Amino acid sequence: MPGQLIPLPEDAPPSLAHLTVPQRIALWVDLMDACEALLLAGLRRKIGPDGDLRAAYRQWYTERMEEHDRTMFHMLTELDRRSRPHGG
Repeated sequence: MPGQLIPLPEDAPPSLAHLTVPQRIALWVDLMDACEALLLAGLRRKIGPDGDLRAAYRQWYTERMEEHDRTMFHMLTELDRRSRPHGG
């Protein structure tokens, strides 16, 4: 149905309720490994076959952490501003 926000039952992700905690952890680790592989593949594509993958990763990570720090600073500044009494 157009404009439907809730997925149909047949499109919903499978339930993990039947999995044990170690199985859920293993699934999470597999997901993280897949994400890392995709990230490294994207970096490799960007820098080419002869590029320095470790240097590209360090640069990517540095940029993400700088972005994270800016976001956290902005969020904390806003929380501080909004928690003060009006005019304070």
